[in-house]
Amino acid sequence: FFLGEMSKKPSAPANIKTLPTKDASHFKQVLKFYESKQYKKGLKLAEQILKNFPEHGETLAMKGLILNCMEKKTEAYEFVRRGIRNDITSHICWHVFGLLYRSDRNYTEAIKCYLNALKHDKKNPQILRDLSLLQVQMRDYKGFVETRRQLLLQKSSNKANWIAYTLAQHLNKDYVQALRAYDAYEDTLEKPWKKNDFELSEMLLYKNQILEESGDLERALSHLHEVQEFVLDKVAVKEKNAELLLKLKRMGEARAAYRELIDLNPDNAKYHSAYRTALGNDTQVKDTYRSLAVDYPKASLISQVQLELASTLEFRTLFQHLVHAGFQKGVPSLFNSFKKFYRVPEKALVIEQVVLELVQSFRSGSDKDDSPLMLLWALFFLAQHYDATGHYEKALEAIDEAIAHTPTAIELYSVKGKIYKHAGNPKLAAHYLDQARNLDLADRYLNTRSTLYYLRADQIDVADRIIALFTKDGAVSSQSNLFEMQCMWYEKECGDSHFRQGEYGKALKKYVAIEKHFADITEDQFDFHTYYIRKMTLRAYVQLLRLEENLYGNKKFYNAAKGIINCYLAIYDKPKNTSSSVEDEFAHLPESERKKALNKKKKAELISKKENKPAEVPKEDPKKKKNTKPQPVDEDPNGDVLANVEDPLGAAIKYLKIIQRNSPNQLDTHLLACEIYIRKKKYLLVLQALKKAISIAPDHPSVHKHTIRLFHDALNESGLHPKVKQLLTEERDSHLKGQSLDQFNNSFLEKNTHSQSHRIEVGRSVLLVDPSKKEEAIQILTAVDGIELTPQIAERVAKTLRELFPKDAQVLNDYKTKVHGIFKFASSFDPNPVSVDPVESIAV
Repeated sequence: FFLGEMSKKPSAPANIKTLPTKDASHFKQVLKFYESKQYKKGLKLAEQILKNFPEHGETLAMKGLILNCMEKKTEAYEFVRRGIRNDITSHICWHVFGLLYRSDRNYTEAIKCYLNALKHDKKNPQILRDLSLLQVQMRDYKGFVETRRQLLLQKSSNKANWIAYTLAQHLNKDYVQALRAYDAYEDTLEKPWKKNDFELSEMLLYKNQILEESGDLERALSHLHEVQEFVLDKVAVKEKNAELLLKLKRMGEARAAYRELIDLNPDNAKYHSAYRTALGNDTQVKDTYRSLAVDYPKASLISQVQLELASTLEFRTLFQHLVHAGFQKGVPSLFNSFKKFYRVPEKALVIEQVVLELVQSFRSGSDKDDSPLMLLWALFFLAQHYDATGHYEKALEAIDEAIAHTPTAIELYSVKGKIYKHAGNPKLAAHYLDQARNLDLADRYLNTRSTLYYLRADQIDVADRIIALFTKDGAVSSQSNLFEMQCMWYEKECGDSHFRQGEYGKALKKYVAIEKHFADITEDQFDFHTYYIRKMTLRAYVQLLRLEENLYGNKKFYNAAKGIINCYLAIYDKPKNTSSSVEDEFAHLPESERKKALNKKKKAELISKKENKPAEVPKEDPKKKKNTKPQPVDEDPNGDVLANVEDPLGAAIKYLKIIQRNSPNQLDTHLLACEIYIRKKKYLLVLQALKKAISIAPDHPSVHKHTIRLFHDALNESGLHPKVKQLLTEERDSHLKGQSLDQFNNSFLEKNTHSQSHRIEVGRSVLLVDPSKKEEAIQILTAVDGIELTPQIAERVAKTLRELFPKDAQVLNDYKTKVHGIFKFASSFDPNPVSVDPVESIAV
């Protein structure tokens, strides 16, 4: 361990710094106890030394380090700082201080401490190694190169130092020096090379990667051919060969190379994508894939390519053959194979015609070779087809017929739930997913799907009881167990549900849990900074580092960050001292619905109070040994600390900066920036974000909303600086092309008159520009004839009407009545929705 080497070097020759022989021996024993994690013994021995030498810096530092391992952080920092004050020239004290900061993930300060330690012991190999780990963790590649160079100079006979130095130069993108270091390492290897040497095989492939990334593709290809007999991963060699040939635009050779790979694995999507690129035009692709289909009749990807390039007539013939074979085999996922063809209306129509013909044929029993189960799978497919095309009534008729045919088929209930979800009835959707789950209680997938649907139906207590069936210790510690397993899909959906219900503290709690998972994933890199040298997994390690560099651009973190920002925006818009009572929250609802909502809220609050009561501690059996760790107590179960911040917009900006840095190409990043800065009246920052949003999606409805809002709010702001006002006026004239805001809004409506999503923002903008135009806004928002409308978009319209006209419940009720005639299954618009009791369906 690092401190083992440190202890061999004597401290500075001063009374307070130098221990007598006996105590120096005890100090070495303290180091050994720390290394072996015997913290109590180490602490006891350190205190024994400090009785005689209470100001010995290195012992104070070691006591602090041991206390840190015993979760006594405050005391640990006090002792280590005392140690440094008493022996500021001790490399051990500075190294220990660095370890303290590293344990708290404060890597910048830890690096400073290591550099201070090296001032007093420049050639200490362990400090240099620890410093190199932090430098690569912080992506300080220049510093990493220098540290690994010093280690290499100290011990050039160590092959690990050569490999690490090569890697450092590679990560620093100094490919010339990386190749020089690699060649020097290669010269130390015994000749002739062995053909079954795994380390040699990996190093050769790694050198090839450096050559490729340096841009010398010809040399990389030549090197690959030279060393291929020594590489154990033959498939990797074939893949890299084909990839290099394609990059060099040697299409003939690339075609032959990818054809060889397809022969090895005809269902590899990457091979087919590259093969099609090498083939060139669609005619050549069609001819080639026609012969491939003969050679590999069971390869689904080949059939998919044929269907993609087929004319309508060819598509019908091929689809009929494939779908009939799928019904014969009883493939539940068959519909998913053809989903992408629904983007082409002609092909979607052909799918419907063929499936209807087959259903009719199976019903009549005209072909004796057809199994009775083929009708089941045909109806199953037909239901999914109608669901995808928005014909929910027909979809339910088909799935009900399939259920009547075979009531025990689990997939049927799952699809019925999905149809109800798309039709706008999340509670019935959850009910049917729960029916599917009850048909196979040992199926974890069905358990998670049922949980997901209950969360989307905002029935969190039911969802928690269902998912607890598959967590460790059941419902007792289900939430902590889900957190330990980094179950991010659950936390995201649970957070979304809390947000929809206005429980922003609880929503923040779930979203922040996702952020903690990503911090843990970042921390977990440390395990691999030394592993790659021991196991010689250089290519995989470089891939890991590059993955981690954009870790916070991951979709899961992005969604969590958006959720956090939206929560803080909602908290800002509805401060704690608002005068509206609980009853006012539901004032827009009819009397019967308002009472139900109030009762539901009161019931939820009672359940929450019961859940937050401290649980009674059961009496332990003294005969049983206590092996389990005590569950950590959550001091903020409802997220009140997170929600009750003094500056919600400041808290939102913290997460906005993260997604601006890691997800700059996402439209929502810039829309959220507009939302935050318009509230802070920082109009130039709004303009900056708006321009970036326009570059991504100029016709997006939210972009239009923020354009109108910026120029309306900013140019009507009385205290605006004259130069800022002048700049914004110029930008308005440029963007609106001389039109007024009202004219610009009307022209946008004319271009997008059939899109309800666009009409929502146009309606909002009408009222913003001229509040007297209430009737015009209502007409734009509530129009349904000739409008692209789904149940989900209709719900957004209803929410908008509720926000814009809180005192005019009749407008909302009239719209609900109108939409109920179009989407009769949508529960939001049904005056008498079907009530489902989900609790009865939970079974253990």
